[in-house]
Amino acid sequence: MHKNINIISDNYLCSNCGACYSICPKDAVEFKSTNIGRLYATTNDKCISCGLCMKVCPSFKIKPAPSIEDILGCTSELYTGVCLDQKLYTNGQSGGLCATTLKYLFETNKIDAAIVCKSTYGFPHPKIESIIIEDARELMAVQKSCYTPVPLLKSLKHTYKYNRLALVGLPCHIQGARKLAHISPKFQNIKYYIGLICDRTLTDAIFDIIHSNIKSQVPYKINWRHKGYTRNGVFHQYHNAPLVVADENGNEHIFTKSHRISLKEFLTPPRCRVCYDKINTDADIVLGDPWRLESTDTKYGESLILTRTKLGSELIKSMIENNIVRLKKRRTEDIITSQQLCKRQKDSSYFFKALLNLRKSNVLNQIFSVKNNQDEAVELIMEYEKKIEDFTTAECLSKEDIIKKGNYIIRRYKNREKMRNCLLFRIVNKIKNLIQ
Repeated sequence: MHKNINIISDNYLCSNCGACYSICPKDAVEFKSTNIGRLYATTNDKCISCGLCMKVCPSFKIKPAPSIEDILGCTSELYTGVCLDQKLYTNGQSGGLCATTLKYLFETNKIDAAIVCKSTYGFPHPKIESIIIEDARELMAVQKSCYTPVPLLKSLKHTYKYNRLALVGLPCHIQGARKLAHISPKFQNIKYYIGLICDRTLTDAIFDIIHSNIKSQVPYKINWRHKGYTRNGVFHQYHNAPLVVADENGNEHIFTKSHRISLKEFLTPPRCRVCYDKINTDADIVLGDPWRLESTDTKYGESLILTRTKLGSELIKSMIENNIVRLKKRRTEDIITSQQLCKRQKDSSYFFKALLNLRKSNVLNQIFSVKNNQDEAVELIMEYEKKIEDFTTAECLSKEDIIKKGNYIIRRYKNREKMRNCLLFRIVNKIKNLIQ
């Protein structure tokens, strides 16, 4: 048996969830970051090789060849809709369901506190942290997505005084928290597991790249998808919402969503590549954007809500009955199309095999019991190997070179967008002329 979680971090499999930090009895776990902003856990000389960090690490739950049932998990009901608290809806992501769910739990005395992620002003990066809130009045300050790494479960080390917690987290956070609760009674005070849909978490280098286009040294924060944003009389619909950088002096810098979208491939760490749990299979309820579903509000935004447990179903039904939310019921199977789960199934499996091929580690093969399959799509796996190699190569660059490459990727992406738009414009005009 391996001594500690270094075997996971050394092989690019750390999700930086923070579970190992909270379970460690000797404060031997630390988090470090590479030049590209990949966050990972490591141990210091206090480590006694007790193995507890290994037992709670969600990376050991990865399946090299997941089925669609593994990816879908246990599902109960699927909804889309919005919260009816106008302030939370306007200030929040999608349909404002995360904040309004926590507000309802506080107001009905079902929880004493909640663990959430918060983004605040900072320099050279905004401050992204895990915090504990004890009152619904704190919710406005913690709305909106963070999109970058945060060891959320570190906060669990300081929640012994609470009897009823809600945890809002990505799939790796929820997995780690469930493992912690299984291992130790002191982590069994989490009563509500509220999961977020996660396509991937980008590395912190995205801050450096975006901010390199701003001539300012003032602490700032980023609103990655500014809902309902209007500037100079122009309204931006939710599906096309801009990225807005705001500093403490009140200055705003506006970037198109292409600045975020274009950097996804460049700044996705290998751990996110191999993760199949996009829709948070261990949560009570799952929240996200209802992409690719018909009859949703793409102008102002809606939430997708999936319930997985009896507790989650009862919570959502109670919120509906008490006019906290306005929801429309959907077919549960529609989430497969909405979240492109079949693609996730294929990609995660091939990326995992690609990572194993690159690491050439018998240890990893033993841990995950991977068997060779002669029918594998060899060319596709080689293509995925190249994507992982591109990331690990970029990680060795200086921060200055990473910024240069990131800005080059953005420019190239925007030029391709212009060409596509021009081509589309020509085709539409040609069709109009033919009709006339």
